[in-house]
Amino acid sequence: MGCPPDEYDSEASLIEGRIAKLTQSGEKPLAENQVERIVAEVWNELFGPFDDEDMQERRSAFTAVARKIIGS
Repeated sequence: MGCPPDEYDSEASLIEGRIAKLTQSGEKPLAENQVERIVAEVWNELFGPFDDEDMQERRSAFTAVARKIIGS
């Protein structure tokens, strides 16, 4: 898509930090819905604010990202 490979590194770092905080440094894995919520919160904080309808429209993207995170 022509964007730099590190374009979302800061967002990824925020997501990683929040996951690490909740999992006590990786000792307790999070459920998909918990990771999805973190992704959505970071997205809304950095690119929003979005209303509930806007967030719902983006939910499938948040779910896809959460699944990739859990699968890695």
